[in-house]
Amino acid sequence: MIMISDIKRWLRHNLLLKILALIVGTAVWFVASRWVYETSTLVLPVELTLAAGMTLKSVSPPAVTVTLEYPRESYELIDRGNGEIKVVHDLTKTRTPGRIVFNLQDKDVERPPRVRVAGLNPSRITAEVDRLVEKVLPVKVVYRGPPRRGYRVTGQRVIPPEVRVPGPESLLDTMTEIETEPVSVTGREITFDIPSALKPLNLYSREKLQEVRVIVYLGPELKKRTFKGVGVELLRPFGQTGEIQMVPRKVDLYLKGPEGALEAMTSDDLRVYVDIVGLKPGPWQLPLQTVFPAGVVLERAEPAIIKVTLEQGPGALLGP
Repeated sequence: MIMISDIKRWLRHNLLLKILALIVGTAVWFVASRWVYETSTLVLPVELTLAAGMTLKSVSPPAVTVTLEYPRESYELIDRGNGEIKVVHDLTKTRTPGRIVFNLQDKDVERPPRVRVAGLNPSRITAEVDRLVEKVLPVKVVYRGPPRRGYRVTGQRVIPPEVRVPGPESLLDTMTEIETEPVSVTGREITFDIPSALKPLNLYSREKLQEVRVIVYLGPELKKRTFKGVGVELLRPFGQTGEIQMVPRKVDLYLKGPEGALEAMTSDDLRVYVDIVGLKPGPWQLPLQTVFPAGVVLERAEPAIIKVTLEQGPGALLGP
């Protein structure tokens, strides 16, 4: 049985060595604990480095899950430095359009020192590459939202109206126009101009597209109103004699204009006539002519042609 006296005797011998061993053991434990590796997973997009004159049409899957192992003291580097961790595969040797299938490897993951790749899922990637070409396309403006109530988009002007678009050859061959990113007209009533980016050709295009200016014209929303049985007048020279026959004497008018202007109109605001000034006797088919308040236009008249017969000699205006 070990007695207390035996322990005291053991401690008195080589005490310095024992203390030194304790210090070394503690230091080794501390260093080893700091080198314990931890694991994190990140979902990162797959980036491809292409040869000059080539561009990317698609990549599937577009992102992969990367499992990383790193020393415990490097956690802050992983947590704060995600932008430094990328998945980039080199395809600069590929110069033929088509589909490429390849496997990602550890070397494709750009990462800080002392961080190692424990897994890539999935590792098999399919990419479609194509030749990079340019094509001049007209710009189509895309709108978002309704203008203020009672207003509408009446027109637009794009500066420049056409742009040179770089992109995949097979895609540009099928395109006849390039759209803008949506231009908001929500709640607007006054003409405005705004810079607008062009919509990317696809999710993978890296080519920078030209920005355009869009001038959007807004005006009152047009409503419709019908006036039936409006009398037709004659515009004739002073002192003209002779019998004049006109068929028909009344027409129906279908008008279009701002809501307020149409609601305020009465039949007295309408001037509808045919012009016979300078015409010789005989039968004529004359177009209907109109004068309306500002902003109001004629959508159609029924009928739009008036039959007029001019005869010589004294007489009166006749009609059905």
